[in-house]
Amino acid sequence: NKKPFTGHRLIEPIPDSHIRGLMCLEHEDEKVNMYCVTDDQLICALCKLVGRHRDHQVAALSERYDKLKQNLESNLTNLIKRNTELETLLAKLIQTCQHVEVNASRQEAKLTEECDLLIEIIQQRRQIIGTKIKEGKVMRLRKLAQQIANCKQCIERSASLISQAEHSLKENDHARFLQTAKNITERVSMATAS
Repeated sequence: NKKPFTGHRLIEPIPDSHIRGLMCLEHEDEKVNMYCVTDDQLICALCKLVGRHRDHQVAALSERYDKLKQNLESNLTNLIKRNTELETLLAKLIQTCQHVEVNASRQEAKLTEECDLLIEIIQQRRQIIGTKIKEGKVMRLRKLAQQIANCKQCIERSASLISQAEHSLKENDHARFLQTAKNITERVSMATAS
């Protein structure tokens, strides 16, 4: 029967870094207490005295802290201001989209209404013009029918007169010819004159 945690390796507890402070990466027993401006990193006093940061420009943590904090606060203020401006712009853009939607809907409705009105006007005009064309056709055909009837009547009279004239010309008897020819000649003369 195995005891609990027999497969685990025990290690010493590590104190919280907030309590003991940040330690130097190169000198593990030293706390960082300077800032290397040249390499842009945290260092300890040993790094500056004997380490690779010996000839580098360094600054106190408080100085670097104040400068970086001020820079971050300034940038944050600018970012918040920019974000507010973007939110205002976004609201305006959304409002503009809504206006575009509403205006387009109004214009489409107006277009439909105006087109319907134009179609109605065109249909009314079409009906009026169509009626006038039909009335004109009826009147013209009535006149033409009257002219055709008159023409047929003239042809019938002419045919009858031609027949009488031809019959009269066949008459060899002078007295009979003279009796009918004068009347027929006058009628033929009148028919050709009209």
